[in-house]
Amino acid sequence: MRVEIEVAVMPPRVSAEYEINREEIRAVGRNIAIVFGGVIVARVLRALLVRVRNQ
Repeated sequence: MRVEIEVAVMPPRVSAEYEINREEIRAVGRNIAIVFGGVIVARVLRALLVRVRNQ
């Protein structure tokens, strides 16, 4: 990832640009999938535990 920030005094201005490559996008997507997978597994385990306790 590359970030460029430009600041000008006259006229007052701030601009920013960023560049991200395909590998970084895949890594972010993979991390999101892992988090959602963990949440789903936790919910399933919780539901199973509640069902076992109620029997």
